Amino acid sequence: MLRKQPLIAFLLFILVLIGIRIWKSGDITMIFLVWNIFLAAVPYWVATALQRSANRPMYQQTALFMSWLLFFPNSMYIITDLFHLHERPLIPLWFDLLILMGAAITGLVLGYQSLKLVQQWMGRHFPPLYLRVLEPVLFLLCGFGIYVGRYLRWNSWDVFTQPGHITRSVFHIVTDPLSHREAWLISGGFGVFLYLLHCILNAYHSSTYPKHKLPLTDQPFKA
Repeated sequence: MLRKQPLIAFLLFILVLIGIRIWKSGDITMIFLVWNIFLAAVPYWVATALQRSANRPMYQQTALFMSWLLFFPNSMYIITDLFHLHERPLIPLWFDLLILMGAAITGLVLGYQSLKLVQQWMGRHFPPLYLRVLEPVLFLLCGFGIYVGRYLRWNSWDVFTQPGHITRSVFHIVTDPLSHREAWLISGGFGVFLYLLHCILNAYHSSTYPKHKLPLTDQPFKA
């Protein structure tokens, strides 16, 4: 389970930095990060509900999983906010770097923790081999979600508010990959980067805290 106190302290630190920035410059540019951090927390909240849904009907569990899959890229998308780093009047570049890096790390922590909770749920329904194959696929889908959000400027809720438009955009990319090479390079690049980072963090945690390693699932898979 996520240790909330350190994360809350870290988040408060970022919010204080944003507040200082607004006070010193009168510029509210970085306020958008508050909304992005909120969106980054949505997959964690959904994954928490999913992990506790063992007694719910399967269709409800599936709906929660699909909701998590839809919002999971929001946690990782926040790293692309580093694109906003450039010199601005009155504010040192290193100060904005602290804010943007802090927000990105918060999103990564929430995203990876939400994935752990989803893996625990999936471990009740799928054999370990399936999970090992599915894990990189999830990150590739996440990379694609980052591309759709950053470059096509679609939001997660557009799936419900503008389903036709977003379906056509995705359909053209999937059916004509040669004409959308940049989309696949960006999606693959971010997907592989995030997956390998996930593997590194897991390996470090396993080697450093072997006695406290959490199992993939709290119940064995039953065929």
